[in-house]
Amino acid sequence: MIRNFMVAIILASISLSSAIAATDSCQEQRDDIKVKLEEALKNGNIAEQNSLKIALDKVNVYCTDERQSNRAKQNLSKKERKVKKEELDLEEAKAELDEAKINGEYLNVLKKERKTKEKELDLEEARAELKQAQDDYNRLTK
Repeated sequence: MIRNFMVAIILASISLSSAIAATDSCQEQRDDIKVKLEEALKNGNIAEQNSLKIALDKVNVYCTDERQSNRAKQNLSKKERKVKKEELDLEEAKAELDEAKINGEYLNVLKKERKTKEKELDLEEARAELKQAQDDYNRLTK
């Protein structure tokens, strides 16, 4: 039950992160800023309007699709490395659990089982992040 709850939290956080992904195309960033700017205009929020105008100017000046594609590629590589690290950590945790079982140390076995479950969740989260990074990269390199 706890495992299902944790997986749900992980997936929710990943889908939220996709909504605010740093690897949005330049046009998507402009569109998002324009929507927020219109809302700030409706609400009469001058400080927010000024901040959003500055953000829009920066996107117009500095954002290129090539740069965003490179950023997505770097993020993808980073997430691939993280998955490999989490896989190694899980293997290590399983080995420690097996060793504790061989030694017959009940409390240590419980501790190692918890650690192994934690590492499994970490790996699931890393894989979900990798999938998001792959989706971002594929979307930007079409």
